[in-house]
Amino acid sequence: MPGHKRRGDLAFPPEAVDVTEVIGTDNLYEPTGILREALDYAGKIYGCPDTYYLLNGSTVGNITAIHAAAERGDRILVASNGHRSVLNASKLRGLKVDRLQVERDEEIAVDTYADPDKIARILTEAEPTDPYKALVITSPTYEGVVSDVKRIAEICHAHNVILVVDEAHGAHLSMDERLPKGAIDCGADIVVHSVHKMLAGLTQTGLLHVQGDLVSREKISEYLAVFQTSSPSYLLMSSIDGALREIEREGAAIWTEYLRIRDIYGSYERQCELLGEPASFRVLDTDPCKIVMSTAKSGLTGQELQMYLLIRYNIQTELAGDRHVVALCSYRDVEEGMVRLGKALLETDQALREGRLDMIRETAHRELDKLPPHINESLFAPCITRAE
Repeated sequence: MPGHKRRGDLAFPPEAVDVTEVIGTDNLYEPTGILREALDYAGKIYGCPDTYYLLNGSTVGNITAIHAAAERGDRILVASNGHRSVLNASKLRGLKVDRLQVERDEEIAVDTYADPDKIARILTEAEPTDPYKALVITSPTYEGVVSDVKRIAEICHAHNVILVVDEAHGAHLSMDERLPKGAIDCGADIVVHSVHKMLAGLTQTGLLHVQGDLVSREKISEYLAVFQTSSPSYLLMSSIDGALREIEREGAAIWTEYLRIRDIYGSYERQCELLGEPASFRVLDTDPCKIVMSTAKSGLTGQELQMYLLIRYNIQTELAGDRHVVALCSYRDVEEGMVRLGKALLETDQALREGRLDMIRETAHRELDKLPPHINESLFAPCITRAE
């Protein structure tokens, strides 16, 4: 991230659009002029009747969604791979949170998709006196796995449960028939997007979408005004509008080009024997803008591969787990970068097959051992109980 890949120059200096709410610039929280037009345009792009700008990232979208979907003391169901903002919002709102264990890829030890059958069972078995008010799932995941949101939405609505989809990594979905369907098209009630992850918005830009009759728009507006800044950045808002207009202007051509260079990377990956796509990902519904490299058969940890790619090839990947690495790609990536990544992976795979594991690990640990330990996010665990 960000999805703009630092490519393209602004047509104006940032200070040229760093204005505030004066005559002619409208008001984000009571839009009637140019911001109303921009919000309506964003909604048109996604086919959603009510769309809101987020200027504190998807984090503020998740916090707002939770507060609008449930009242203090209500019970909600949250997928086990939920973002910490969902858990923080639940604590702030005083909610009872049950944990939905999503399916798991054991090869790389990561959560993948939410099982509709499991959701149906949990909602059906809920106590009538203490029903679930909302379900919050993450789709696509950081690794790009997409859940069957259409079926999950149907199940939720049969139980009068609000479906909130943290689709921060999926603002580009549904924009081309060759991409997976997005949560709005699949019937989710609230969908949260980051515009800076997979699209070309500046960091902190996002969108919140609401549809259907289960969610109060008044509450959405109220909590956005509570949790967002009272001095919204016109630079960020211009960035949102510009990113969406670029997508509409370029149309299918940008995805044709992206999928072409994505396949170039694949031609290298398919020659690898010890590194590459996890086996289960070949049958799951996944986002082609996420490249997942399993290290499970290689003798390397994901962190070691990530650092080796950075030191040896000057390639910065997005995420490293114990057994995998994620590269985040967007339509702003270019062929040269995809070729470099593909060649780097294949050369590393060849080195492993030739018995040079120790050399790769030693190279990685020159810098890896200098890094501080990862922050322990398990401190949020006490607010979660199991639904199964």
